[in-house]
Amino acid sequence: MYGVRPATSEDVHYILDIDIKCFDDPWPAEHWRLVGDQLNVAVATYYGTPIAMVVFTLAQTETGLPFVTMTKLAVKEPYRNRGIGRTLLRNVEGFGRNADATGIWTTVPESKCKGERNIADWLAKFGFKAVGVNRGCFDAYGYSEDGYLFTRPLCE
Repeated sequence: MYGVRPATSEDVHYILDIDIKCFDDPWPAEHWRLVGDQLNVAVATYYGTPIAMVVFTLAQTETGLPFVTMTKLAVKEPYRNRGIGRTLLRNVEGFGRNADATGIWTTVPESKCKGERNIADWLAKFGFKAVGVNRGCFDAYGYSEDGYLFTRPLCE
């Protein structure tokens, strides 16, 4: 019924739909051209149709240690609270372990770290800790918004 797999070119319109429905600031279509070249995308499917996605890539710290940057993780509203986000996160963890990454890093807009859809609480359940602030790194309706940097080690 549910599955997770790497995204294919046939998934593009589903991924764009997920991005539009789950984010206030979806990426423009041109940005998605990086997929496959610089970014990895995995999709969660329901009977084969993508209903969630995660975007991630491998990067290096200033000292050369590899880590995974998770750029987006989204589950369409009707499929939330079913463990799909957790399953996508496990996919990112597996990628990181295969690449000998030290951890996973993600930056979340400040507005998403409060209220009823508090992403910070969800991340904390999976061992992420807030470690810094990136000033003005998001565009929120024409205004700059700070991003909170969360990290989780992969040393197990």
